Amino acid sequence: MKHTDLPGARVFFTEVGAGTDPYRDNYGAHVPDDPRLVEERRFGLFTQIGSPIVWMNQTHSATVEILDPAKISSYDSGRMGEWGPIESDGIVVDSRQWETPPALAVMTADCMPVLLSSRQGVIGAVHAGRVGFLHGILSHALDAFRCCGVQNEEISMLIGPCICGKCYEVSPQMREESAASCSAIASQTSWGTEALDLPGAALQWARERGVNASWVGECTLENPAYHSYRRSPECGRFASVIATCRHS
Repeated sequence: MKHTDLPGARVFFTEVGAGTDPYRDNYGAHVPDDPRLVEERRFGLFTQIGSPIVWMNQTHSATVEILDPAKISSYDSGRMGEWGPIESDGIVVDSRQWETPPALAVMTADCMPVLLSSRQGVIGAVHAGRVGFLHGILSHALDAFRCCGVQNEEISMLIGPCICGKCYEVSPQMREESAASCSAIASQTSWGTEALDLPGAALQWARERGVNASWVGECTLENPAYHSYRRSPECGRFASVIATCRHS
């Protein structure tokens, strides 16, 4: 598992181990993997990180949930170290409201896992694929941070491993329709066909709003250390997790 620091937080990326099982090291409960193995992996991740983890039921929506201590009991999974799933594609937590703030997880296999933090202790995790990004899920995440008293210039945003603009091949119609909403998303594959550049578009989006943003620079299609739906539709999901420094 890889990890890195953000202001006020730590970020973790799980990796896919050796073997041929398409669901090895899978953290997604929505793929045809053995549910007991998924539970065991999630519990292991909880013990490594040291904070209970909130999981989402991701549906490519633009919904971002602000989770506070009063709401958490309604998402009791009945499993130690695991909350959820929350019907959302983004979660924001203000750790100043919590005695033991939870960590936040996002599952991906080509889409962007976007982790956000601030020195004030507000953290966020967002699942941003093409649909969610173009429908404004990152803007909704910034709105949630502002509700917690954090302004754009105080936010740090890290895009985790995702498919890059040289590999995300799409039809000419999809590129045209996507570029009509965000011109920076239009790209071309390394083999010369139409493509979309999600991390490039997200970085420009962040710069325009004064958010300090970066991408880890790892393409899920090119790097076998991560699950990739484009590489193999029968695959699991790796997890990107953000936890406040108070309990990471």
